[in-house]
Amino acid sequence: MVERRIRFARDKQELIRKFLSVDDGTGPFKLQADVIAFSAALGAARGRREPLPDSLAEPIRQDVFDRQGYDTLINLLAVQAEQSATILEDSDEMIAKRSLVFEEFANGGLSILAEETKGQVDFSQAILLMVSDTRKRDSVDTPTFDLSKLKI
Repeated sequence: MVERRIRFARDKQELIRKFLSVDDGTGPFKLQADVIAFSAALGAARGRREPLPDSLAEPIRQDVFDRQGYDTLINLLAVQAEQSATILEDSDEMIAKRSLVFEEFANGGLSILAEETKGQVDFSQAILLMVSDTRKRDSVDTPTFDLSKLKI
């Protein structure tokens, strides 16, 4: 079986490093995989999916994401994007397609992070503000479920 790797844009590598809590970074994340997974979730939440450019950084082994539990996120984003459960098939083609969807959402999310943190020093605070804003937006957009309609 082919060793799968998650790719990301070379021009986003410095941004990812800034979100790490190691190597003088002030960010809230321990691993590059954590930053990329958060970015993919952010990209999906904001509907921003961007193709990867030709210039790519050194990819990260997918088993790093799997060990962190992000395999579920990768699968959920792929099903949501494709609107079909057939993408969960255990074939090389579908595994590659799931990875591509995840990479594109991550690239979109990294673009959002770059825009919204430009000029900021405290990246942890920036992340908290983004999460708070997304939660507020979701609570306004999501209709409440009327339990009175249920026949119990």
